[in-house]
Amino acid sequence: MFHDSMYLTTGDFAQLCGVTKHTLFHYDEVGILKPYHVGENGYRYYHVFQFDTFLTISNLRETGMSLGEIKQYLEHRTPQAAMQLMRRQEEKITQRIRHLGIVRQNLRDSQKATEHVLNQPRGVFYIREPKRQLLLSEELEEESDYYSMALALQKLIHFRPYPIGMSSGMLHPTAGIRQKSYIRGCRYYIRLPKGEHVAAAESAPAGKYLCMYHYGDYDTLDGTMDTLVQYADSQGLPLSEWVVEETIIGDWAVENARQYVIRLSVRIEEPVPEADPTRKKGRKKQGNGPSEP
Repeated sequence: MFHDSMYLTTGDFAQLCGVTKHTLFHYDEVGILKPYHVGENGYRYYHVFQFDTFLTISNLRETGMSLGEIKQYLEHRTPQAAMQLMRRQEEKITQRIRHLGIVRQNLRDSQKATEHVLNQPRGVFYIREPKRQLLLSEELEEESDYYSMALALQKLIHFRPYPIGMSSGMLHPTAGIRQKSYIRGCRYYIRLPKGEHVAAAESAPAGKYLCMYHYGDYDTLDGTMDTLVQYADSQGLPLSEWVVEETIIGDWAVENARQYVIRLSVRIEEPVPEADPTRKKGRKKQGNGPSEP
């Protein structure tokens, strides 16, 4: 009976499925694909029609289901359950695609920022930044140590688990830097993906930013912040309330923290133009046409 073409040994069935025998042994152990028959000598035989079940398992795994979830589904499968499963897994895949899109954008941003570091001469420079939406942590205290700072960042990450990296950093109060207070009032941030709206988010205005790279670890960052703010003051540049810290080259690129490159940037406040009291509202009259109210 178990020697015709309808029944396959474990090795032959594994070859048909394109997997190893150990995979079939594991599927047997967890109960999702058991041999059709086990002989007295312990030989396992699979029916050729079980190839359909193997393909079902493979397709379900492609949707992200665990073997335990697949087992539970197979034991209670119906057309109605299949419809519910397909809707549920489609939604999970949609969310996964969106998540991977954010990861890809972070990678692109990181490549662009790293390339700028490698080609930018040392010293101050200017960039234009678009309006961004930020999620902010609670303010840090002056006596905050590295552990409590890490907890503050971890709490923020748990609140909204976005892929971080180039999308995160720290905000330093500009006034605090002038007073040689470099920790008190600081807040971690996560920059939200474009198009994402969260009620708790705050806006980082678009504008022209004065920037400077810090070459070294976080312990020596204070001096570069002083240099940036002092340069702005010497040029009479009005600064916004926050200096933005972003690690461009960090642990993911170098082995030693002394090789880090951290970008500091601060928005230059643009004066609001005063209204001209002699200017009348409306557009100038063009030719013989009527003016617009």
